[in-house]
Amino acid sequence: MATVRTYFPGIIFCILVGMVAVLLSQNISIGAVTLAIVLGIFIKAPAKYFQWFDKGVQFCERQLLAIAVTLMGVNLDYRLLSELGVKSVLIIFVSIVWTILTAIGIGKLLGLKRNTAILLGIGNGICGSAAIAATKDITGANEEEVGISIAVVNFLGTMGIFIMPIVGTT
Repeated sequence: MATVRTYFPGIIFCILVGMVAVLLSQNISIGAVTLAIVLGIFIKAPAKYFQWFDKGVQFCERQLLAIAVTLMGVNLDYRLLSELGVKSVLIIFVSIVWTILTAIGIGKLLGLKRNTAILLGIGNGICGSAAIAATKDITGANEEEVGISIAVVNFLGTMGIFIMPIVGTT
């Protein structure tokens, strides 16, 4: 049976990575969640030599991340959703499903692994890197598939920052 001492180093490590990501995000135009995930990917390779972090990191990755993404959903303004009406909420739902299915189809055409295509659809259709990180275990994706998905979704988001103002003014 694992004790608090077993989890504590990894949890503290995750908190520190999160704090560094928040501080860095204030100086560059990448969100703290994305930075934390990218930092975690880069730190994981040398961190494998420090196995006393493993239990706490796995706890944060599996339990706390799912809770955090759920709480982000709870943060939705339900009054706003009710003002939008059933028709608008249905359009949002259909758009998300369409985005995921389209990503799977395009991924198949491009020869992507199915998990990568699903993660790309989830990342683009829902909420980016956080959605990818939260659903990676459900899809059974490996680190490479997660990393590629996060990179592509963030690249597309960055391109959107520049393209949308141009599209919006024409």
